[in-house]
Amino acid sequence: MHFSFLELLSSVIYLTAVINPISKVLFLVTHDPNISIPRLKAITLKTNLFSLIFLFLMAGFGGFIFTYVFKIHPDTIRVAGGVVLFLIGLQMFLQTHTPSQTEHHKVDADMAIVPLGMPLTVGAGTIVVVNTMAGVSGALITYPSIFLALLVNALVMMLSRPIGRFLFKYDLVNPLYRLTGLLLIALATEMILSGLTGWYVLTQSQAIALHPISQVDSVLR
Repeated sequence: MHFSFLELLSSVIYLTAVINPISKVLFLVTHDPNISIPRLKAITLKTNLFSLIFLFLMAGFGGFIFTYVFKIHPDTIRVAGGVVLFLIGLQMFLQTHTPSQTEHHKVDADMAIVPLGMPLTVGAGTIVVVNTMAGVSGALITYPSIFLALLVNALVMMLSRPIGRFLFKYDLVNPLYRLTGLLLIALATEMILSGLTGWYVLTQSQAIALHPISQVDSVLR
């Protein structure tokens, strides 16, 4: 498949928005605002390494599992994923309460995999987007996009303390949450429309294949 830098850039931005690195910042600064740098490095590495392996596996085998094991058409996955992503974005957009810097919670013994890895990084929306991307854009775009999006996620997590202080200082948490939610709603709408269009084209081609003469006659009339 032909490689396009612009398509790669678009895919990285798309996937980064779905992964939503800011959600990890808010989780870390509210659970442990004074987390040590070595612990933050270890959590960041473990979270993103787990996410990388999982998403690589889903990009490679997710389409096969959905299509050939569960017999689900790719356009159906696209529509279903769009609906899931739409609900996530709508929840973020309408959210009236976001974590505050004073809301400290007990730090789990190991939060790198759950919930930082799953579902905050690898959620239902991320899995569907990766599967869709692999089917539409191919491996040459999908795998670098996953790597680069998770690299951005890792860098943001490493800077969670200064980013968190900045967001809370200037009261930017709610606006950023709403803006990210609005972006996810737009991306989800695009996925749903793309899936519905694919289904329409498929049904029309099947109808023509089953009734070629009547379809030609209707066109001529």
